[in-house]
Amino acid sequence: MNLLAARGLTVRFGGLTALDGVDLTVRHGEVVGVMGPNGAGKSTLFEALSGRVRLASGSILFDGHDITRWPPHRRARAGMGRTFQEGRLLEQLTARNHLDVSLAWRPDRRVDEYLDLLEVLDVPPDVPVSDLPLAARRAVNIARALALDPLILLLDEPAAGLSEQETVEFARALWVLKQAADLTLVLVEHDVDLVLGLADFVYVLDAGRVIAEGAPDDVRSDAAVIDAYLGVARA
Repeated sequence: MNLLAARGLTVRFGGLTALDGVDLTVRHGEVVGVMGPNGAGKSTLFEALSGRVRLASGSILFDGHDITRWPPHRRARAGMGRTFQEGRLLEQLTARNHLDVSLAWRPDRRVDEYLDLLEVLDVPPDVPVSDLPLAARRAVNIARALALDPLILLLDEPAAGLSEQETVEFARALWVLKQAADLTLVLVEHDVDLVLGLADFVYVLDAGRVIAEGAPDDVRSDAAVIDAYLGVARA
């Protein structure tokens, strides 16, 4: 069953068309990857889905509701969570403190209910985030978003800046978390191997358009993708 269905999304900034008729479907429990070179429209797609940019045309259905004209806060309360490339943390606070802040508007929930998120993501709960490595800081942002119990989570470049080993460990933790919580994820990421290793279905953007879509193995060998993004065929 479809949880999210975007049809014909078009976004223009003056004379620039950042998204040009993009369709995207996400089913319950899927990990959907979005790839593409710089300037392909990946971040604009997330901004459109979360209501932070205005659509020139197109529609978005989420959990059975037409949310095309909903503001960001209403989408968030309906269950659309997201992280940002530059997720800002309060340096002096711990991961536990950040969960407390996220849950402030939910008096029915206690932070202890969500400490297992930190355990799966390998984040110590009581260390100031200023003392955490980059991978753990990124994980705090994800845990903070998941503490709001979203139906879907949009992850914007969660592995940016991580080393190869950190990315491998991060991907493993994310997969365990996804399986344990039956999450639905949409992942925008430059790391091709991370996306193709985690995703059930992949969309590839170039110049604001979808140039390929399908299972990871199909996308990996697609000639248009190799030409626009991968550069060389990967084994």
